[in-house]
Amino acid sequence: MSKGETEDNDDEKQSEKTQKPRRRSWRRCKPEPSLESYIPPYLRRVIIPYHGDFCQTTIYHPRLLVHLMAEGFLPIATRGALLPKLHLQRSVIPLNDHHVPKSTRKKSKRFEMTLNREFDRIVEKCHEQHQHCWLYPPLVKALRAIHEQSQGVEAQVAEAVGPVRVHVHSIEVWMGEQLVAGELGFSVGGCYTSLTGFSSVDSSGSVQLAALGRLLRACGFGLWDLGMDMQYKRDMGAQLYVRSKFVETFHLLRVDEEAVLRLPPGQVNAREVIDNIPTLLQQMADGDKRNGSSPENSQRHVAKKSKN
Repeated sequence: MSKGETEDNDDEKQSEKTQKPRRRSWRRCKPEPSLESYIPPYLRRVIIPYHGDFCQTTIYHPRLLVHLMAEGFLPIATRGALLPKLHLQRSVIPLNDHHVPKSTRKKSKRFEMTLNREFDRIVEKCHEQHQHCWLYPPLVKALRAIHEQSQGVEAQVAEAVGPVRVHVHSIEVWMGEQLVAGELGFSVGGCYTSLTGFSSVDSSGSVQLAALGRLLRACGFGLWDLGMDMQYKRDMGAQLYVRSKFVETFHLLRVDEEAVLRLPPGQVNAREVIDNIPTLLQQMADGDKRNGSSPENSQRHVAKKSKN
């Protein structure tokens, strides 16, 4: 070994001695608050934490469901009990970034779409496809009672917030006279939540979701809540919000009074909904003005103002 090489090795050893050891940087994640902390005081008299993401109560009254939905809970049922669920992680789509695949858009012209026409048939089709799942009769009865209130049901969630309005919706997709896809959902201000759905014809489910996403955006909704995480939801562009972020976002948007789900009366081609729904809604609003009728009289759940 040459002298030069020895000097180089000595310099490296000296450098190693003088070099400060690297500190590992640990990123500490703030723990999520307990489920109980998300139950407002006025609801703690009637629901209690049960297991995991679930609470429990034996009360199915529509007024209780309205307040649970207004707080971001999903009203899931089992035999003999209501199990309001507030997921630790919630699958959501921010509606400013909703994308429709070209293949779905191309197939959509085979289908027609309606709103709030066939609640009971949607329930029946969901039972056929998923058995009872969580749609037990007492819960269906309470959801139907809310659905039948065309102006929604008011929920007083907090003094600082004031009342918010909750609607239960049915979304229908048709192929001719055949009901081939649809879902039940609810809206609170600028948030729409999908509860459950069915599809019986190839591509009908994908078209229903694509058209609904465009409709929600055109009606001024800011957030589409899809509940639990599933791969097909990720394929649609869904993101996972931890419970604290979801509740914070939900609470900000639930006071939006202008975002109300609406669709021109009769069957509307799904391709038209995907491509031209802002124009269709504007034409609907112009027709209301010419006829001197309020939007509420022209169709159920009609917005005061549509955000395109």
